[in-house]
Amino acid sequence: MFTSKGYILCHNGINIGGNLYNKFGVYEDYHSTNFGRYKIIRRQDDRFVFKVPTLRTIELTAPYMHDGKTKILKKAVDIMAKYQIGRYIAIEEVDAIVEFLKSLTGEIPDIVKSRQ
Repeated sequence: MFTSKGYILCHNGINIGGNLYNKFGVYEDYHSTNFGRYKIIRRQDDRFVFKVPTLRTIELTAPYMHDGKTKILKKAVDIMAKYQIGRYIAIEEVDAIVEFLKSLTGEIPDIVKSRQ
């Protein structure tokens, strides 16, 4: 489901993301006061461009989106479908994708836990 709906286009590789930068709001404008890379690079083309995050341990990293718009993983999947993929995804499909995302959470090493 994750692959067939198009999420894999940006969230790929060993970390299921984290490999590229992309504009947020590809199919529909996402209204935010955070201008992304533009704040650093100062190029108009970098307005609303953000690093695509890894999805490893995503169920533990709320709030979601670059502006913390939602604390609910299902809502984050919905937002991505609307703004990044440009398609409607049925609730059953969202649920299946959320279950897949939860499967990306493994054991967190003690050394990482001690840094938190």
